Amino acid sequence: MHLLYKHIQQYFTISLLLGSLIIVCGQQRVIEKKQVDIIMLKNQIVSEQNDSIKLQLYKTYISNLYYDYSTQPDNYESIDEMYQLASKEGNTEMMAFSKYHIGLFFFDNNEFDESLVHWKKAVELYEVLKDYSGVAYTASFIGEAYTTMGNYEKSMEALYEGLQAVENTNSKRMHARLLSKIGVNYKNLNQLDKAQSYFQQAIAIATPRNIVREIAFAKRNLGDLELKKKQHEDAIYYYEESKDLYLSINNLHGEARCNQVLSEAFTEINDLKKARFSLAISDSLYQRLKYVGELNKNNLLLSGILFKEKDFATSKSLAQNSLQIAKQNKNYNNELRSLKLIFKNQYALGQIKQALDTHIELDKRKEEVYSFVTEKNIESKRLEYAIAKNKSLTEQNRITEANLNATNSRLENNTRIIVTISLISILFLIGLLFLTKQGSTIKKNNQVLSAQNSLIENQNKEITDIANELSSSNKEISRINENLETIIKERTRDLEEKNKLLLKYSQMNSHDVRAPLARILGLVDLLKESARTKDQQILIESLLQSADEMDQVVKTMNSILHKSEKTT
Repeated sequence: MHLLYKHIQQYFTISLLLGSLIIVCGQQRVIEKKQVDIIMLKNQIVSEQNDSIKLQLYKTYISNLYYDYSTQPDNYESIDEMYQLASKEGNTEMMAFSKYHIGLFFFDNNEFDESLVHWKKAVELYEVLKDYSGVAYTASFIGEAYTTMGNYEKSMEALYEGLQAVENTNSKRMHARLLSKIGVNYKNLNQLDKAQSYFQQAIAIATPRNIVREIAFAKRNLGDLELKKKQHEDAIYYYEESKDLYLSINNLHGEARCNQVLSEAFTEINDLKKARFSLAISDSLYQRLKYVGELNKNNLLLSGILFKEKDFATSKSLAQNSLQIAKQNKNYNNELRSLKLIFKNQYALGQIKQALDTHIELDKRKEEVYSFVTEKNIESKRLEYAIAKNKSLTEQNRITEANLNATNSRLENNTRIIVTISLISILFLIGLLFLTKQGSTIKKNNQVLSAQNSLIENQNKEITDIANELSSSNKEISRINENLETIIKERTRDLEEKNKLLLKYSQMNSHDVRAPLARILGLVDLLKESARTKDQQILIESLLQSADEMDQVVKTMNSILHKSEKTT
């Protein structure tokens, strides 16, 4: 049973290797075809005489050099030639394009300071063009360069500037990329929750548009987070998903990187066969891409696998080779990792003195790297100051030029004003001559008007007489109105006197009549209680009824008088 399982495992491994070989061969044919296209384009550029067409050919040529990271640029001269030609033609778009790719050239050769100089110039040119996609795209690489240099603060600044530029575009791809690169900074700062949030945001933006490359990049970084947390199964799951996505779009660099990190994950869980297998695929792809730094990193990973397999001598030899390559390429991370592996192998082999020497060298190199990075940061700040100063001078020149343009504009305006005044003067003279000629006609018209005016004056006199008559009539009417007012006042006075009499009567009725009547009613009530015979009671009842009737009459009169008071 164990033998059968071993045969199945061998068959599975061979099948995977054959599949990978087929894929690699297919990818190699794609690369070979692209290299033929690049050679043909180069020949066209050499033979082309028209500078505008030559610029377009350069653009296609350089784009093919960098297409999906499938090849490295043959040389710096081609891109620089394009920049010089674009400068000569005054083609800002092509200048920005070539500056961006010059930056890529230096970045791929680990010359990060130089790449930053060219990328910042590219950003300035893209800003002049108001090409916000170009600004954002270049800012993402500036951020990546600072991240590689360990300057996360500057990286964040560049990436957030890129995000601001993206707001002026509809580029979901660039939005997702910038979010992922911000996540990478948080990952390197060990702020894993923040990093995870940014990677998930990037996936959420890229997924509806099926932006495969950005989804793959974010998922690979999610795998890195899980690997940091020692969640190896989750890390491998994300790496496998990312690898398949890169494979679907024939992105060799992405596929190679995923296999590289898969090898790291498998090594950590001691699945060394799968680690070797993934590393072999990564190595094959990086060899075709000619990525020396990544190939050296793969050698270090293989050295780590050999160390776990207890092949300390071979592991040490590989680490020593990697150390030499890292020193040549100035790759400080690989250099430090090489020294650590050499130390571990020497210690495992019992080479204690050599191990101590290596450890001393490692500590010394760490201090040198720290000093170098600090010095580089100072140089970077000086360079930024120089760029800022240059920008300030450029702005001053721009303001001076604007002032000169304004002065020229004012002179032009003054010239226009003088010409306008001259034309107005000529028109005025022409008008004066015309008015002189029309003078006689106006005099004749005035005579006619004078006759008409005398007629109108006579009519006005008649109207005035009629108005006087109307005025006399109005005065008579006013006098009659005054008499009417006097009569109304007299009648009002009579009514007021009558009302006063009525009021006096009302008061007498209320007090002088009502009071005795009330006393009579009281006495009748007393008599009613003292009545002894039936006849007396009947008489008293009659008296009481008559008194009540009289009381009602008094009340009714009071009510009527009260209402009359209110109405008056």
